[in-house]
Amino acid sequence: MKKNCNQCKKEFEAKDELDLFCSQDCKEEALAALDNDSDECLSCQ
Repeated sequence: MKKNCNQCKKEFEAKDELDLFCSQDCKEEALAALDNDSDECLSCQ
């Protein structure tokens, strides 16, 4: 199943419908971006 990465927007082959990122790097970048938007670190909660 082809999907576009939520972070870099490149097309990739998703393993399942929950697979939103083409790589672990993109996933971590997206999480870091979420952390930047909030007062509290999401991974610390």
